[in-house]
Amino acid sequence: MRKLFVMSLAALLVMASAMPTFAIGEGLEKDDGGYYFEKDNGERARNEWVYVEYEGKGYWYYMTDYGYPLRSAITPDGYKVNSNGHWIDEGNLSSDSYEYDKDYMLFISNLVFDDFYDNNPISSGLNKKRENFSSADKALITYAYVYFKKDSRISEKRSGRYDLYNVVSKDNLMSIMKDLTGSSNETDMQEFAKYGTLKGDTYWVQAGGSFGAAGDSYLSDKNIQLSIEGNRVKITGDVLRYQANSGYVPIKKYNAYFTISDAPQLGFLRFDELNIQ
Repeated sequence: MRKLFVMSLAALLVMASAMPTFAIGEGLEKDDGGYYFEKDNGERARNEWVYVEYEGKGYWYYMTDYGYPLRSAITPDGYKVNSNGHWIDEGNLSSDSYEYDKDYMLFISNLVFDDFYDNNPISSGLNKKRENFSSADKALITYAYVYFKKDSRISEKRSGRYDLYNVVSKDNLMSIMKDLTGSSNETDMQEFAKYGTLKGDTYWVQAGGSFGAAGDSYLSDKNIQLSIEGNRVKITGDVLRYQANSGYVPIKKYNAYFTISDAPQLGFLRFDELNIQ
């Protein structure tokens, strides 16, 4: 028998251990708009939570007024759902790697790493925490994010026939920097000015071309392991360094930590710490 449970999430959380289950193969349908859930009475679930158990794991989805799962957003009752539409349980974070954007996590971690071993001996360790970011750190991370146009707050405009720019208002830029690094202020904006031209209340950042020359060392995207430590999501991988006769080879391991934020545009992830020993 198909069993689909629709209630408020707050009410159901206290009942989770005794809750019957709903098989994802039953009642799950797909049309041109995506996946939707059909209740026992034949109606679609709308503006309500549904609980699904699949292969021994349970997932909460918030179904919108259109009948499809809300994704990468905060629900009307204040809960966070990721790009899969799954509720993010901040008190018991999932260790399933597909629940997180590892490409984004590695992108930010490499910006924090900033070719560290190009300027420091291999024997050196690195421990960099978000709370210790300088204005220069925050400006670089924000510039790279704006350069690659990873956010709906950033628009694309052309100046002249060939010059392409990513354009963002000062208010939105400060909001993006806060989402990325935890804070933003006028000193940070002054540091950012080296990367973009302020026209009125809007920053213009030249797009296209090469972002910058690759360094001799970087954090690898191969064989990344994801785990949970306390309230932080951790990715672990190899630090690679170029050697003349061998190409890029592993020299150390890195651990990068992220906390859950309030920014859906960033997958609700905020960099917290990079550790290399």
